[in-house]
Amino acid sequence: QPATWRGEVTDCPPSANVFMREHWSVRARLKRRWSLELFAAFHHDTPSKAIGKRRVRVVITSKRARDHSNLWLAADKLIFDNLTSLGWIVDDSTKWIEPEVSGAVGEPRTVIEIWGERNGTGS
Repeated sequence: QPATWRGEVTDCPPSANVFMREHWSVRARLKRRWSLELFAAFHHDTPSKAIGKRRVRVVITSKRARDHSNLWLAADKLIFDNLTSLGWIVDDSTKWIEPEVSGAVGEPRTVIEIWGERNGTGS
């Protein structure tokens, strides 16, 4: 039976429009900050190293509604890339991840759920 890991960051990634207008060094700093945020969000139950395909659901709650591309760019660059770096997903290609990204309006926060085998064999 697949394990579930859930983490919550008390912030949301910037929109694609804001993110892409930033200087590359600002984007790199933001990516490093999100790596730390994700690591801290899962501190109670850290996902095992992935060696198989995993499902990942990301819910980004922000003050304003975001369109599809604004949600996906943030999830891809700041969340999926970092989950790969942390070893919690093998890669962010569809061969290794079944992603689901949705948005909500409210106080900024980001909820990440990962499903897969606890021993890393995938789901």
